[in-house]
Amino acid sequence: MNETFIKEIIQGNLKLAKAFELTINGPGVDTNTTEYEVVFEYNKMRLLRFKPLADKGLYPPLLMVYAVINKPYILDLQPDRSVVKKFLEKGFDVYLIDWGMPSDADKYICLDDYINYYMRYAVDHICKENSCTQISLLGYCIGGYFATIFSSLYPKRVKNLMIMSAPIDFHVKGGPLHVWTQKDIFDVSRYTEAYGNCAPDILNSGFLLLNPMENTYLKYLDLVEKVDDKDYVDNFFRMEKWINDGISIPARFFVEWIRDGYQENKLVKGELKVAGKPVNLNKITMPLLLIVGKADNLVPPASTLGLLPHVKSKDTKVFENPSGHIGISVGGKAHKVMWPEVIEWLTKHSEK
Repeated sequence: MNETFIKEIIQGNLKLAKAFELTINGPGVDTNTTEYEVVFEYNKMRLLRFKPLADKGLYPPLLMVYAVINKPYILDLQPDRSVVKKFLEKGFDVYLIDWGMPSDADKYICLDDYINYYMRYAVDHICKENSCTQISLLGYCIGGYFATIFSSLYPKRVKNLMIMSAPIDFHVKGGPLHVWTQKDIFDVSRYTEAYGNCAPDILNSGFLLLNPMENTYLKYLDLVEKVDDKDYVDNFFRMEKWINDGISIPARFFVEWIRDGYQENKLVKGELKVAGKPVNLNKITMPLLLIVGKADNLVPPASTLGLLPHVKSKDTKVFENPSGHIGISVGGKAHKVMWPEVIEWLTKHSEK
């Protein structure tokens, strides 16, 4: 047998053993890399304010709103790929909502609570703390859905609106979640009656099935191949930590989310109401920036871009990144190319 071939087999086995060991006993990676303080709390929700990294510009404060599915530190996962840090370095005052972990006692939390209480109280606190009347708002995934609704109900509170991979039009082609959640397939009310809050394990199982080979077998093959690359390994396990650090969705909101979104598509139809008040997207007139990942199979780009025909904003901009749903926030290319352009856009639209 060829000596080179034997060496390759031995090296391959050593890499496999090392990768297996790492999956059993991870390397212990840090997340939440940027220093912050908790400046406001309401029920489980915490409002984080990040420590400045540069002289503050004369800009409205920036509030980031992530989904209620995973924890928000995906926006601050590591120093060289932190959306939070990027804005701080340019002089923005950055806040982030951490929704916390709902318990069984929170199963009746609904869209009204998220918009008219959690988000409105957070914005009130930010404005009071900064002696201002408006903020800039960045909403990611379901947080983008929330940010869109908030901006339509409270348009005078939002100077600039940035929506990032957010489901807005739920019935576009290429959205497998829409197919899986059809009324004749998924009775969401029966699910919550049986189980209460929607547990993270249920959600993660569904997300894995969007691309089962890449999300399981292939990613571990990549780990074996690159197991001696410390940066790659650290990045890999930061993502693994975040993916497996999910939170439950309150039962009542989960019903609203599936029924009013995936099944009935009420937002773009003009049929959605929050606490009895219609959500009119034509109330959105502030500068609007949409960010999408071309390879996003969780929220197809067309779903987010479906907001454009319904708003009255005269100043709109779209940034596309060749990535998936998570790559737009942590991908190397996104941080080298796209995010500097996003920050330039917000800087331009924030100057007094």
